[in-house]
Amino acid sequence: MKIISIVNQKGGVAKTTTTNALGIALGSMGYTVLIIDLDPQGNLSMSLGVNFPDEEPFSISQLMLDIIDKKDINTTPFVKNKFGVDFFIGNSKLSMLDKMLPNIRGGEFILDEVLSKLNKKYDYVIIDCMPSVGLLTENALCCSDEAIITTEPQFFSMKGVQSLISEILTIKRRYNPKLVIDGILPTKVNIRTNNTKEFIKMLYEVFSKDLHIYDFIPLSVKISEASKGKNIYQDGKRCKGAVAYLNFVLEYIKRGV
Repeated sequence: MKIISIVNQKGGVAKTTTTNALGIALGSMGYTVLIIDLDPQGNLSMSLGVNFPDEEPFSISQLMLDIIDKKDINTTPFVKNKFGVDFFIGNSKLSMLDKMLPNIRGGEFILDEVLSKLNKKYDYVIIDCMPSVGLLTENALCCSDEAIITTEPQFFSMKGVQSLISEILTIKRRYNPKLVIDGILPTKVNIRTNNTKEFIKMLYEVFSKDLHIYDFIPLSVKISEASKGKNIYQDGKRCKGAVAYLNFVLEYIKRGV
């Protein structure tokens, strides 16, 4: 079971869309996949057809709270399914949980304990992290084998990526020696602009010596429809963004990190 966290401390850089696209593509290829919405906004859950995540009692936040309260848990009622993948709902209770975790001994490993209770083993578990490096994101990284960093083509994002890499390496050193950064995925890219071309060039110059840089995901209006409970691949070759995401997934599998 390979566990992957999709991370960036900034919002709006396609973490949710990337989690959605990676999970659904792997599921369509015959892999068993569990997606975890670890963002209090619940956008991933909504992209998978849950209209009102805050009204759902069977959420990842409830599972983590049950672990904190030392309850025996059964994950089966919590598992939802859409587009051939299983998922755990995320909702606003995660904000409360993020504030609680610093006061809990071993609070970095609550999600890891939840995953150890899974009744079904998966080929891949993919975690959509919240836009910060708080203890919820730390929980994700502490149980992950890999982290994929998504970033938008803006120059102030470069410093943010450098800071995030430092945070990930700190977590690796302190808590999770198996953790590796699989690569950086540029998203929402309009390659026709000079600023974007310069950003992509600088991204390779700064990071490619130590990290893999995936080919970019183009800016696409149709991709935004993935946030409305639709399969990101339903338009097939007519959607350049979906084609780019499929190529990303194929490259990810081929690399086999």
